[in-house]
Amino acid sequence: MRGISGFRNNRVAAPDKMGVGQANEERASVIMPKIGAREGSNITAFTLEGSRCERCGGLYFPPRDVCPECLDDGVIAPAPLSRHGTLYSFSIVHAAPKGFRGPYAIGYVDLPENVRVLAQIVDWEDVTLRSGMTMEVDYAVIGENPDGSAKESYVFRAADQDTRLGGN
Repeated sequence: MRGISGFRNNRVAAPDKMGVGQANEERASVIMPKIGAREGSNITAFTLEGSRCERCGGLYFPPRDVCPECLDDGVIAPAPLSRHGTLYSFSIVHAAPKGFRGPYAIGYVDLPENVRVLAQIVDWEDVTLRSGMTMEVDYAVIGENPDGSAKESYVFRAADQDTRLGGN
């Protein structure tokens, strides 16, 4: 196994490597929720979409045009991913890079499909974060682009009601 950027089969996805905030619609479709609260819609749940190689069965996020396992490019199909996963690890970032306001939380979430996703964790101040807790995907503003517009991305938040501080 290599370092984080070379995680086996490249099944780790970092928001900053997917064109977050770029105008390119093709890249933006990787991070935009496929189901969501869009204008004129009453749906409020978000999900992520990966890709599945129909030849070898590999499942990846973000979606790929070529399977990194068998290198086939003719049998890649969209694959919706679960809305819930398990927090693998996390960190609180106190020294935020330009365009982000610190402190903020970031973490790896393992989805049931054996895909590990890196994303910011929102509303972390209201919970006691711990590895193994259930997280759910959402969509939120995570920072500011150089032109002052909102930088939006998928995020995770705690799904367990009993993890809320002061909750029963």
